Amino acid sequence: MSGDNSHNVESVKNSFINRKDYKELVGPSGRAIIGTFTPTHTAPDLSCFSCGKTMASNALRMCVDCISTNVDITENTQKEGVITFCKDCNRILVPPNQWVLAERESRELLALLLKRLDLGDHNLRISDAQFLWTEPHSRRTKLRVSVRKQEGEIDLEQKFDVEYFETTQQCPQCAKSHTHNKWVANVQIRQHVPHKRTILAMEQLMLKHGINKSISSIEESREGLDLHFAFIQDAKKTIQFLQAHAPVKVTKSSQLISSDTHSGKSTYKFTFSVELAPLCRGDIVVLPKSLHHKKSSSSRLLLCYKINSNLHFLDTNSCSTTMITSREYWNEPFQALIPHRNFQFSEFLVLYVEPTGVVEQNFVLADVSICKMDDMSEEILIRTHLGGILREGDTAVGVDLRTAQFNNSDWDELSEDSIPPVILLHKSYPDKQKKKKQFFKRIIADSNGESINYEKNDYDEFLDAMDAEEVI
Repeated sequence: MSGDNSHNVESVKNSFINRKDYKELVGPSGRAIIGTFTPTHTAPDLSCFSCGKTMASNALRMCVDCISTNVDITENTQKEGVITFCKDCNRILVPPNQWVLAERESRELLALLLKRLDLGDHNLRISDAQFLWTEPHSRRTKLRVSVRKQEGEIDLEQKFDVEYFETTQQCPQCAKSHTHNKWVANVQIRQHVPHKRTILAMEQLMLKHGINKSISSIEESREGLDLHFAFIQDAKKTIQFLQAHAPVKVTKSSQLISSDTHSGKSTYKFTFSVELAPLCRGDIVVLPKSLHHKKSSSSRLLLCYKINSNLHFLDTNSCSTTMITSREYWNEPFQALIPHRNFQFSEFLVLYVEPTGVVEQNFVLADVSICKMDDMSEEILIRTHLGGILREGDTAVGVDLRTAQFNNSDWDELSEDSIPPVILLHKSYPDKQKKKKQFFKRIIADSNGESINYEKNDYDEFLDAMDAEEVI
């Protein structure tokens, strides 16, 4: 029996001796187990039927060059289109009824056009796109688009041009502006102060954050601005923006325009009166007694150094700070100590500076010896919060409280011991006007489209603050 098994193994070996994939495994019983044979398939080399070039086999039986020349993957793509602009506001129509602000040859316009582009094949993918130059008066917009597609094992990329014809159509907001009911909501911004530095600063902040894009029209009043909106939602967003940047008091009113008794629908006009706190950065104030005891401030005579949604005050004699919220202020409002526009501030020469070691935020308390620029015979010793930036020989702008007269009942209640002789407001830079030549955009225009010019003093005061957020 064993002789028969050995004979079978030898016969298998002789029949498969020249095969490389032969496997032999002899078990305990002496039987031979033969592995299966799996052939390896390799792609044959063919000749391109178009140019005869030797190549690896593919589904199209053409080389890469011939495929790029003869196969057009952009055959079914969109080559023409229409763009609808509004002539008044230059917004673009996004079907069915949405109007979006997108400048010509901008990234926003490119994204809108590519989103609407019909490629005709779901296997195509956009890899690149750019604008092509056209004549400004041609009313044409051209794009050059690069697309990719996988053809078998070959990744094809081709470019094609798309031409858009520009048409004009008046958007609903601009059409409504030519009627009597040209706005739905009106935001009246007011600040009862003799200057317009805060209004100018608010204008720059609205430009910076894009609030002006939703405004239909703007009118200037003696103490502020009137902002007109086509939608009440945009007016509410603007009010929220103002509340985040300044202490404001908002009053709402509505007026019935029309009413349909059959459907029960009514049309209203809404007016929001937004009153800004009549305070500005750099104002000197005297806190009311009740608010002074509530906040436990070291002095009632304070300097306003920052305004956002809250009011921040500083005691220049101790560098202690006090914060008053918007609600606390409007529950017990107070005015700035120097409301007069023609008040003449004094300029002082710094003789020496000796820091006391007290530091609060960016303020350094220091004992300073100063004298008036127009009267250097008298030396004045004061404490100031500007010890970190003042040096001997510098000049500073301040208020001489020894000779100043204020029409303020809270000022009359102060004792003479609590009033410093001089309060320095800021360091003076003589060459500042020569170095600073800035241009600020304007969003206010009259009915003729011309920019409204404020008085020169208002604009010069506004330019004294480099950052619009610091002016408020």
